[in-house]
Amino acid sequence: MGDIIIEYNDHVITDMSVFIEAAKSVKAADTVTIIWLRLNAQDRFERHEKIIPGGTLGAGTMPI
Repeated sequence: MGDIIIEYNDHVITDMSVFIEAAKSVKAADTVTIIWLRLNAQDRFERHEKIIPGGTLGAGTMPI
């Protein structure tokens, strides 16, 4: 299972269309905060947060 993005650039991600619009709203010169959930070894989701450069994420996306 992959990570689940729950917030990107102050947009709460409720579905793929919201994520696409949030990603499009960011310029390469911007920095954004991304918050995601990742399943740990105990099968519990852990919340992660990081500030990243704007622009292309370099990751595949898949709706859940």
